[in-house]
Amino acid sequence: TIAAKSADKSKEIKRMITGSAPEPILPKSLTASGQLQTIFDAHPMEVARQLTLIEYNIYNKIRPTECLKNAWNKEGKELNARSITAMIKRFNEVSNWVATEILKLNKEKMRVKALCFFIDVAENCKGLNNLNGLLEIVSGLNQGPVHRLTDTWSAIGNKYTSKMAALNKLVARDNNYKVLREYIANVDPPCVPYLGIYLTDLTFVTDGNPDLLKDNKLINFFKRRRLAQVIQEMMKFQHIAYPLYMAVSYTHLTLPTKRI
Repeated sequence: TIAAKSADKSKEIKRMITGSAPEPILPKSLTASGQLQTIFDAHPMEVARQLTLIEYNIYNKIRPTECLKNAWNKEGKELNARSITAMIKRFNEVSNWVATEILKLNKEKMRVKALCFFIDVAENCKGLNNLNGLLEIVSGLNQGPVHRLTDTWSAIGNKYTSKMAALNKLVARDNNYKVLREYIANVDPPCVPYLGIYLTDLTFVTDGNPDLLKDNKLINFFKRRRLAQVIQEMMKFQHIAYPLYMAVSYTHLTLPTKRI
C-alpha cells in the first residue's frame, strides 16, 4: 500500500541519516557522573552539534496553528503556541547562559579564551545551518556587560576579531535582516532558521491587514495567502533531520544556567 511504502521510505531515510552521523567529540574531562566539569572542556564543534539537535527538536514540533493571530504574544501562549514559545524561551536562556559563562570568570586570560570559545561555537552553528543557535550566541556575546569588556575584546586577536565581525555582519538587523534573509534563501537543509525573522513578518501581516474587506463582507484572501507563504517559509526545513547523535555528557545543555 501507499502508507506501507511511505513508512518503509521513512525508515530508509532514518537509517541513512543515522548511519552517516559523526561520532560525538568527547570532552577533555568529565565528572564522576559522566557530565562536563565546565563547558570549556568541550569541543566547540560538539557544543554546536548538541545545541543544534536540541533546537531542531523544538523547531520540528512547530505547527501552522501556532503562527496565527500572534498566538505566541498572547495569553495562553504556552498552550496555543507551545513550540514557538519554547523556542523564544530557549533563545533567551542560551543568550543569557553565554553571557553568564563569560562574566563569572575572574581572570581576563580566561575571559579571552571564553570569548574565543563561543565565537568558535557560533561559527560552527553557522556551518551546521543552525541560524537560530548562531543568533543566540552572538546575542549573548553582544549583551551589554559582555560588550563592555573592552580590554578582553582587544585581547582576542585579529583572527577572532575578524570572525566576530563576519558573524555580526551576517546577523545584522539592517534592512530587516536583509543579509541573513539572503543567506537563508540559499541554504540547503538540514537547517534551523532564525524564527525572529518570520515572527516579525507574521506580526506585520496580521496587524497590518484587516481580516475582512468592503464593510466586512469579503474575506481578505491576500492576507491569508501572505500568512500561508510566511508559515511555509518558516517550516520548510522541518522535513530533513540532522545526522547527529545526542551525547549524554552534554545533556546539561538542555537547561542552560540562568544569568548571574
